[in-house]
Amino acid sequence: MGNRISTSITNFPFCGSTEVKFIILSIPSVGVGKTTIVRSLLGEDLTPVFPTMGYTLNTLNYQSRKITIIEIGGGSKLPPIYKYFFSEVQGFIFVVDAADRTQCLISEAKNLLHFYMQIEIKVSGVTKGVGTYVHEDVERKPLLVLVNKQDVPGAMTTEEATEYLNIQSIRVPCLLLGTSVLQNPNGLCVGLDWLLNHITY
Repeated sequence: MGNRISTSITNFPFCGSTEVKFIILSIPSVGVGKTTIVRSLLGEDLTPVFPTMGYTLNTLNYQSRKITIIEIGGGSKLPPIYKYFFSEVQGFIFVVDAADRTQCLISEAKNLLHFYMQIEIKVSGVTKGVGTYVHEDVERKPLLVLVNKQDVPGAMTTEEATEYLNIQSIRVPCLLLGTSVLQNPNGLCVGLDWLLNHITY
């Protein structure tokens, strides 16, 4: 099971709805492990895996709940299609490739993660800027950051990922979890349980 690092948060009560939706994103869009993670949760064969084009909807039953996971492809080049889903979901999953220590990629992942979580909004037509406010479609919704491929020699640790991604500055409930989906797919249940326990409606 992977290591866990959580920001200081309040444990919001889960209101008992039997249907929830999560959205899963990453940077880059290829080879990070989003599809493998989704397939693992669905109990499907993990190979072969092909890049996600656009988005896919995946549904599973977990702890007597129907969970829909919206997988978004495209990385930073994705058109703003994700915005159409943000108001519909109850939580977010962001996947990072722990095996790739390329500094420009880490920086891009951090920038995209914070952009997703602190969307620029306008008040009375005046742009307040990214990070000034947390948009109502994001506010108080839990964020699960999966640092995948922990089994690869030399992989980024959860402590390093926390620092590189500046997790402590994220203004929503957040858990960073080290995972190794191909080696220990059951470890994903820790993250899924955390998301379900931190949903607020």
